[in-house]
Amino acid sequence: YTYGNAGEGYTPNVKVAYFLSNAVVPEAVQMWLLSYGDLSNVIFGLPGSEQLNIQFTADPGYVVQLYGFDLAGYPFRDYTINRVEVLEGATSLFAHLNAPVAGTSHTRFDFTTPLAGTSLLIRIDYSNITPSQQDNIGLDNLRFGQFPSPVPEPSTWVFFLAGCGLLGWVARRRTASFYP
Repeated sequence: YTYGNAGEGYTPNVKVAYFLSNAVVPEAVQMWLLSYGDLSNVIFGLPGSEQLNIQFTADPGYVVQLYGFDLAGYPFRDYTINRVEVLEGATSLFAHLNAPVAGTSHTRFDFTTPLAGTSLLIRIDYSNITPSQQDNIGLDNLRFGQFPSPVPEPSTWVFFLAGCGLLGWVARRRTASFYP
């Protein structure tokens, strides 16, 4: 990931987890130095993994903003994979079916308006590639930030609604006392 490279923002406590398919198995996600297009120090999943997932979780009261990431093929080979998707819970914020992955350079996924949520999941589904080649899709240059949540915490809403109810009750009492 980068810090402050393009104004991505403050990222002190964003938890980042890398895992394959639906199981959190970080040792199955590896790093390789080169030959994934023009990228270096990429992460990839072991053969037979079918998908690579990256989960971002923000601190309470904050949101993660995802600006983009890069994919490339090994060894300098182009691929078309099933899907690249960014989810917040069950809601898809971005999906690209039959996504091309460049092998001589790289494929960039940039979001002009950052994708935001308290927890974001990048899902790279390459299950259509033969299991022996599923480690040929590499990920690099994750760009993200963490910002205060624009939505008030649930406890703030409780106090706000209680205050509105109290104001309504006081107004009703005053109206009742003027008209006996």
